[in-house]
Amino acid sequence: MGTTPLRLFRYISVAALLVVGGVVHAQTTSVAAPTHVSRTPITPLRSSSGAVGVVGAPVVLATVNIQNARVVSQADHTLSISFDISNRTGVQPSVRYSVQLVGVGTSTTHVVFADEYVFPDTVSLDEHTSVHKDIVYTAPRGLMGRFEVYIQAESDTGFPLATADAGRATFATAVSGVGIAANTCYLTVQGEKGSPKYTLQQGVDIASTEQLLLHCSATNYSGASVALTPQYETRYRSVYGDSVAQTGGDASPIVLAPHETKQFSLVLPKASEPQAYDVLFSLVSGNSTSNTIAVLYVLQGSSATIQNIGLDKSGYPSGDTAVVSFFWSPSADGSPHSRLGTSSPSATTAVITLQSGTTVCATPVTQPLTKNPLVRASLPVLAACANPQVTIKLLADDGTVLAAGGLMRTSATGNGLLLVEIVGALVLLLIMGGALVSVKRRADKK
Repeated sequence: MGTTPLRLFRYISVAALLVVGGVVHAQTTSVAAPTHVSRTPITPLRSSSGAVGVVGAPVVLATVNIQNARVVSQADHTLSISFDISNRTGVQPSVRYSVQLVGVGTSTTHVVFADEYVFPDTVSLDEHTSVHKDIVYTAPRGLMGRFEVYIQAESDTGFPLATADAGRATFATAVSGVGIAANTCYLTVQGEKGSPKYTLQQGVDIASTEQLLLHCSATNYSGASVALTPQYETRYRSVYGDSVAQTGGDASPIVLAPHETKQFSLVLPKASEPQAYDVLFSLVSGNSTSNTIAVLYVLQGSSATIQNIGLDKSGYPSGDTAVVSFFWSPSADGSPHSRLGTSSPSATTAVITLQSGTTVCATPVTQPLTKNPLVRASLPVLAACANPQVTIKLLADDGTVLAAGGLMRTSATGNGLLLVEIVGALVLLLIMGGALVSVKRRADKK
């Protein structure tokens, strides 16, 4: 299609950070009725690990690991899978995980994502903690063949954290139902000269006045006609993101005769704010739902994203220095091959605050943003700061807030910092009292 996929560009950006800036390091309840996401072919650049640091001065942003991943059992297209998600350093909130099916073929350099399901629950990991997961995943009923099963963890902004191989699954036969053939799908922008085609995960950028068209083919595996209703869900930044408001989207039913394969085209819905989004698309008929297609696109305009935040300690005494680090990305339409041609203006400054409840622990810091995606700031602590909470806002030149995020760490002893200061004050008073007694005794002897 002639354009580097945005999702691939994201991974390249992370990989570049690892080489130039240091290291991202990580190792390696039953949920009902999953929504399935079929990805277009890409070559994965992520390893099984993900912690970020800076040469000479490590700044850890993520040390999430997926361990002991395995397919415990299989019944037709349903897999029971278990694994552990652990975290070594700092706090990692809003961790989301998915099951990915990758087709097993003869090529070792080109793979096909056959399906992905992002589970709805969110895991929050404190320092040196681990969470065990027993999950049930049902693959699309139209899949047949051998597949590698992976567990993938990312933040709710799509920041890659960890990947683990859980084994293989073989689906001997396809079961009746409706399937969307992901390898037939492509995108066009309505009215664009030459009608160029874009892949589903290319991250094509469109203006708010433009319409994005999805073209696919679907097959009815059953012996009865079906009327299929398009279903959409828009998620922030990636399939791991929160659901956001959307407008538009064709709602006309698609009718398939028994065992018929038909091509269709429809207009996708759009979000309202400039940013990258994933639209999850499926076809529904009664209680039957097809596999889901994920479409990544960018709404042109100024934006910014705080990918991940790190705080070096879980509490600070007065006089200490808090080190805040975060990974950010500028306007989402800044891909080297965007239709816009140039990136929209993005954030230029970051405003960082540190609090403990309602207590302001440090004077807010305003720091200019450079092209370096990894930012580090030092905040002199003015008051004891147990359970510190850092808040970051990324501002445009005119003061508009383009992104905001926060992180709270829980002190191991709750109000331990206050206790330390109180004990310190008592010790100081005792020393001073002892000194006064000694001086008085010497005076009395004279």
